[in-house]
Amino acid sequence: SNSAGPVLDPAVALRRTVTVPPNGEVRVVFALGVAETRAAAEALVEKYKSPRVAERTFELAWTHSQVTLRQLNASEAQAQLFARLASALIYAQPARRANSAALMANRGVQAGLWRYGISGDLPIVLLAISDATNMEFVQLLVQAHAYWRVKGLSADLVILNGDDSTY
Repeated sequence: SNSAGPVLDPAVALRRTVTVPPNGEVRVVFALGVAETRAAAEALVEKYKSPRVAERTFELAWTHSQVTLRQLNASEAQAQLFARLASALIYAQPARRANSAALMANRGVQAGLWRYGISGDLPIVLLAISDATNMEFVQLLVQAHAYWRVKGLSADLVILNGDDSTY
């Protein structure tokens, strides 16, 4: 309808007429993005409208991701896990939070975290372990934390060691 406004299921639709010759092949490249201003968005469109530039951009992004994974000694499967964990961090899920009774019993204030080096300004990831058999989780979460930082996601990582036999 070439209109915009509030709807139940917002969506974006792109339409482009493409003619494919008999036994032919057509390649269509498109990208979705956002910018602060219309002028900035138009500049991005101008920059990436060439299929060759778009393809090169994707190649460079893939190369950068491989370098990042190698630096963190992480696999692609682990990176996917880190992304799912980041999603749970950004979009709080009730199943991953303390129960309501524990939250209501909390009488602490944000400033009480400072002595532990925790700002309280960032999301807090808490891993509680009770013995050394869970060290693989510690290593994985430290890798995830480093991966998030590379990707621009800041969070405080807290590891609570409940094993009283170690320092």
